[in-house]
Amino acid sequence: MNLMTWNCRGAGKKQFKSTFRRFRKKYKVGVAAILEPRVSGDIALKIIRSLEYPSYIISEANGFAGGVWIVWDPNEVRVTLLKKQEQFIHCWVEFPGKEGFFWTAVYASPKEERRRMFWEDLKLIGRTMDSPWMLSGDFNEISSTSEKKGVFKRLDRAVANDAWRACFEEASVLNLPRIFSDHCPVLVRIHKEDQCWRERPFRFMAIWKNDSRFNSFIRTNWDTSSKLLDSLTSFTPAVRSWNKKVFGFTHYRKNRVIARLDGIQRQMSLRNNYHLEELEANLNKELADILEQEEQIWFLKSRGDWIKEGDRNTKYYHTCTLIRRKRNKIIKLQNHGGGWISGEEELIDLARNFFINLFTDDLVESGWSQTSCSWPAIREEHRNLLSLDISLEDVKNAFFQMAPLKAPGPDGYPALFYHKNWELIKDQVFNSMQLYLSKPEEIKEINQTLFALIPKVERPCFMKQFRPIALCNTVYNGLSKILVNKIKPFIGELVYPYRWSFVKAVLEEMELPGELIAAIMGCVTSSFIEVLWNGSRTQGFSPQRGLRQGDPLSPYLFVLCMEKLTHLIMDEVDKEGMAPN
Repeated sequence: MNLMTWNCRGAGKKQFKSTFRRFRKKYKVGVAAILEPRVSGDIALKIIRSLEYPSYIISEANGFAGGVWIVWDPNEVRVTLLKKQEQFIHCWVEFPGKEGFFWTAVYASPKEERRRMFWEDLKLIGRTMDSPWMLSGDFNEISSTSEKKGVFKRLDRAVANDAWRACFEEASVLNLPRIFSDHCPVLVRIHKEDQCWRERPFRFMAIWKNDSRFNSFIRTNWDTSSKLLDSLTSFTPAVRSWNKKVFGFTHYRKNRVIARLDGIQRQMSLRNNYHLEELEANLNKELADILEQEEQIWFLKSRGDWIKEGDRNTKYYHTCTLIRRKRNKIIKLQNHGGGWISGEEELIDLARNFFINLFTDDLVESGWSQTSCSWPAIREEHRNLLSLDISLEDVKNAFFQMAPLKAPGPDGYPALFYHKNWELIKDQVFNSMQLYLSKPEEIKEINQTLFALIPKVERPCFMKQFRPIALCNTVYNGLSKILVNKIKPFIGELVYPYRWSFVKAVLEEMELPGELIAAIMGCVTSSFIEVLWNGSRTQGFSPQRGLRQGDPLSPYLFVLCMEKLTHLIMDEVDKEGMAPN
């Protein structure tokens, strides 16, 4: 159900009623505020009744200036008037089966002196407001100079406090087209409708490691006799079930403990009981642990950098998480023709096709250019170090070089999981690394990738304005780190979307060992990508070119390819084909 606020600049205009009905039908508006109607009295009532909303509240216009109407269908929403002034109506709104909230519909006077009175009234309401509260309408103010473009100013908006945003996490604001008024209607989508279910990737929660029961659980349920990949796959549903049945959802555990404390304290107020006192102390300790877990969960979700010791910052981290999710959420984009797309399925297809086209190799193969300026020969003692013989210590170093809580790939296990359980899983990890290095064709089974879309600009409108960051599985990143550690020491002696044949040719021209080249190219060419769309996984595809930002190998391959470009430039300079500036 949706809520709309519209400064129509005159409800008596001939086009008003038909336009308003069109908005109501198309956007499923259950309650609406009509601002600056410029009519009052019997004329206002006649217009309101023609809109087919049975219920209404009127703050009369002052002649041809101001005025606020609220209209609604009581079968869809309940509205209770709390306060009304010439410049606003303040009320309580409840949609069936949903939590209610305070709503202030605003038409602030264009005269600064009268607008100052409005802000004073609003401050009085806000001083005691700790419940969900939203304000929407025409504030006749801009928050910064960036909201002014020529003669146009952003005067209409919807704002809400943290409590409202926590209650309605999926809410969004849409500015509708301007029709016969120079103001855009502001549509607030309170509850997301017609949302198709999409798989959200599993995430290993760092908080589990702090539970004393987790260590015994993983020792019992981890399959040490299988391949690492098979053990991870079978452990995921087991740990999900453990989280639900044993660790428990923090919110429900907290409410259950608080309810038990309430009952015990009521009994203790009637009579002293040693056993009840002991139980109360245990429950208080359990509640403290749950609150600590809750704080850490929201801290991790907020991508925060610090936790203030001795203070409950759960609300702060919850708010940070909501802000981050809202900022990263993609609601609509423009296609290649400039048309706007807002449907979920159409947006996902737009994103997926964009990356398929970006990573499809449609170029004509050109021959390799052998230049007179080339790579220095790799010394024999260094060539021995480039062999793919690895030790358990090499593997451990690679995995422990990774940040413990860096966003994981599709399997959901961050490096922290490997760090904390190394003694249990180290042999499986080592055997897997040996397998992938000796048989590069097997790398594809761990080389799935999620593309997280990071905006390059403040308000992206096109897919090209997002930077895709590759979230690779940690086991793949470990393999990639091993290869990086092999070639990293020699980069100093010896880097468009890059075509893989070019990358391979560069490595061959460097005369790296064939098995090392095969392993590197196995990592590059076997990737499988899924776009992470508003937190959910989409249908994947296999790229045919390009290096992934987020793969530990990519920066080093980039440096090597850039060095080859330098060779080509220097070769042309030597041939007097071009002159350096």
